[in-house]
Order: sequence, then C-alpha cells, then structure tokens
Amino acid sequence: MGIMKKTELEKLDDAARLAKISELERAILELRGEGRKDKTRPLRKAIARLKTPQFKKVKKM
Repeated sequence: MGIMKKTELEKLDDAARLAKISELERAILELRGEGRKDKTRPLRKAIARLKTPQFKKVKKM
C-alpha cells in the first residue's frame, strides 16, 4: 500500500507538495515517538517522491 497514488502526485502544485511533505514529516515524528520506526519507511519514500522534480512526459513520434 502506498501513501500517495501516482495520479494524485501529478495533480499537486508546489504549495500542496510542501504542505504534504510537512504532514508526512509530522507523521514520521509521531511514529518515532511511539517507537514504531519500522512504519516510517513508506513515509520517507513518499517524501522523496514529492521532493523529486516531476517532468512532463513527451510522446516520441
């Protein structure tokens, strides 16, 4: 199960990306506080995907 679907990721603008990143970082801190570090990996991957620049797909002719 992923944190975000690929279609949701493509629809986000810059402000929404920053808001989602801060929300996921907050969730990571909560999980670490509960001692559940094993559950943080999918959240870290989602943050990395959000921080990576998204390029438009170009169709080859």
